Amino acid sequence: MRASTHVKISPPPLWYVSNGESTVGPVRTNTLLRGVSYGRVPTDCYVREWAWGGWRNVEQIREVRSLRQHQDALGSGWHPSQTWAPPGPREQAMARTQTAIAPAQDRGEVLLLALQAALEETQSVVGLIHRFRQPGGMVTSYGAGPGMVDRLGHVVPTYDEALGAACRQRAVMGSQGRGNPQRAVMHRLSVPGVEVFAVAMLPIISEGRLVAMLEIGRTQRRYRSGDKARFEGVARGITAGLAARAWA
Repeated sequence: MRASTHVKISPPPLWYVSNGESTVGPVRTNTLLRGVSYGRVPTDCYVREWAWGGWRNVEQIREVRSLRQHQDALGSGWHPSQTWAPPGPREQAMARTQTAIAPAQDRGEVLLLALQAALEETQSVVGLIHRFRQPGGMVTSYGAGPGMVDRLGHVVPTYDEALGAACRQRAVMGSQGRGNPQRAVMHRLSVPGVEVFAVAMLPIISEGRLVAMLEIGRTQRRYRSGDKARFEGVARGITAGLAARAWA
């Protein structure tokens, strides 16, 4: 998925571990997780990533929660290898999206559940699904969040810049209406009482053709690299979910 963001590459996390009396570190994530898995790092310990300003209980760390999920699935006898790493935000979002859309009985339910998944993964507050319908074009078919019900039934004009990006199978992500596609999405998602600050659009492709557009927005803060990765995970989850079904 290509989007209009610049991603800053960060160094791998290094952790400090404390039991309240002594502190060890820095250690890499794999070392920390193996210590937790084998019980060498008790559950009442606190950890701090080197760039953080404060400490957190070890069980509250995203990487440790992922470790626990694997232990629940594979059994208490499973322990991470020296090269094991928890799935990243993209892979986790893809798995959660596939789980979320699994109960769907038709393509419409897939799209509706996918919209909810995208909102949750990116902490967005408003969203729309525009679905391609013959002969009307791209029709706003599902909405979530304040004021979105009033958008239902509208047809996205053929000259819309976001639709143009979707037809080229390009995603859109940005803030403060920078760029014509972003401004088009922001215009649709902005309603009285909701000041949308950042927007994103995802073309939904099935069997090589555009079948829908997913648009989301949130207030107060822009989308960052982690949000981009999770949005990409949602895209992959939707694509995999549609590919596994034979709906027209």
